[in-house]
Amino acid sequence: FFETTSKDETDEERRRADSIFPSPDRRQAFRQMGISTVLEQQLTLNYKKDVVLDLLERKEINQEILRKFETIYLGSGVDIEYPLCLGARKIVLVDPEFENSEMIEIVLDKVVKITVKEPTKILEGTYNFLFDFGNGQEEVTVEFEKEPYASFESDSKYKIPDNVGLITTFLVPSGLSLGHPIDVRTLRDKLVSGGMVLVFGPALNEETLQRE
Repeated sequence: FFETTSKDETDEERRRADSIFPSPDRRQAFRQMGISTVLEQQLTLNYKKDVVLDLLERKEINQEILRKFETIYLGSGVDIEYPLCLGARKIVLVDPEFENSEMIEIVLDKVVKITVKEPTKILEGTYNFLFDFGNGQEEVTVEFEKEPYASFESDSKYKIPDNVGLITTFLVPSGLSLGHPIDVRTLRDKLVSGGMVLVFGPALNEETLQRE
């Protein structure tokens, strides 16, 4: 396991984050955001943080949809901070790394560093915790999926459910964090009305953002 965090938060980044994130929990999640694969370096982390700030400044993310419907993060690694920054309340982290229970513990420890409270286990592989998105404490659920995802549903052990609010994955300079191409059209079919597919990374000129 390898993770790096932003070494030097610029005054401009701090100003934008303080303006966008109305609560200490959300600001801490943003500042704690890390990179969970050895392929991604400091430049990539800064890119990811910039994308989060840009999306929220442009109000591209429908917070009500993320409050009611699931956010699926494909190839997530231990990056719980990214969906929390976006505003996800029902988070599904999809990564074969979770076959190792220590990886789940890393995510739970990261939640404690943000909220100063232990998450509660409600089902096998599913936990909840309280998080302040800006309007007081709200319940967040995080589910860990260890089955791998493949773009062709017949090849995929993890099946994306219907009526999802947001499906996202992050590209690293050498390719997808999933290790294979992704079919955005297939993902769109899984969205609730008004939902979003967000595929982004420095391997692209700009983020691919499609709505249902």
